[in-house]
Order: sequence, then structure tokens, then C-alpha cells
Amino acid sequence: VSVHAQGDRFWTANFLGDSVTTGRLEIFGTQVRARLLATAEVGDEPMDIAFFDHLGTGTVFVTLNTTSALAWLDGNTLAPHDPAVPVHRLVQPSGSQPHGLKEPHAVRVQGGRVFALAFKGGVTHANSRHDLDILSAALPGTPGAPLAFDRQVVLPSRTNSSMRSATDGSLWVVGGEALNMTVETKPQARAEPSGFVQST
Repeated sequence: VSVHAQGDRFWTANFLGDSVTTGRLEIFGTQVRARLLATAEVGDEPMDIAFFDHLGTGTVFVTLNTTSALAWLDGNTLAPHDPAVPVHRLVQPSGSQPHGLKEPHAVRVQGGRVFALAFKGGVTHANSRHDLDILSAALPGTPGAPLAFDRQVVLPSRTNSSMRSATDGSLWVVGGEALNMTVETKPQARAEPSGFVQST
């Protein structure tokens, strides 16, 4: 389960239940209680959730793991924010911006854009449009406008599990299985300007 809180409201992505739940945090004396307001089915294996205030309407983005998609929902009703586009596919084999991002695990909203992080990345060359690590779309300024995924980010890893945004606008990603195409030893990997932080 992934949880996001905004003020006194919260949303959970329920991986096993293929659903999203929203509720309100309430204080009773010295205790905090969660009052459930709604649960809705959203698609197979929702993994992560992020809040976005779209022109005064609270909305949430949810990554759908097995269908490689992103759902954009009304934060109160949990219905699709745009009924004409209930989910946004992260695998688009043709068109003006072909791309492929498999098994999205995390989603973040930062700097007027939404970012989806793939669990199974692994881009192997600069012109690749498949096995992407991060795919991003500008958030539309008008209701009902579709998301257009027009930016990709290539990471030096291929299994990515989490992503957080910093106040300076940067994104931090937890990943593993480094793609050392030209680097063979641990000292060489440590010397690379990859952004990796060694853990114990």
C-alpha cells in the first residue's frame, strides 16, 4: 500500500485490491482516526499515488503496474479526471512521441510536470524509446486536455523502486543493478559521476 496525505485528506494505492481509497484524518481527543470516504477500482496493481491541485480541483495520479499506465483521478470521487481518457498509456509504440515505460512504480508531480518511474528500466543507447526509466508530461492548463509524454530520463540503473522530489526541483531515485556498460570494477563505478550513493 502506498499512502499520500494532503492536509487532512489521504489516499492509498491498494496494490492487492486493484483500488484506491480516500479518507479524512480526524482528531478525537488525543487520538487521530482515519475515516474512509470512498474506494474505487482503478486497474491492475496500483503502486503509487501523488496529489495534484488542477485548477482548484484536487486530483491524484496513480501508477498501474501490470498495464504500464497512469490513472488520473478526481481526488473526491475517485472517478477518472477526464472520462474520455480513464488511463494514460505509458507504452505508445507509434505516433509523434513513441515511448515505452514498463511497470511504473512511482509517480511524482514537480515543477508543472508529472513523472512516472519504471521498475524495469534499462535504456541501452541514446536513441532508445523503450525500456525507459522515467517518462514525463507537462500538466495541462485547461481541464480535459490530454497528457502528452514528451520527456524521458535515462538512469544508470535498471530496477528502480522509489522516487522523491527535493525542494530545489531535483528528483531522487532509488535504483539497483547498475548498467555498467563500460565500467567493470567497483572503484571505476564509484568514480563515475552517476549520482549513485553507496549503501551498506
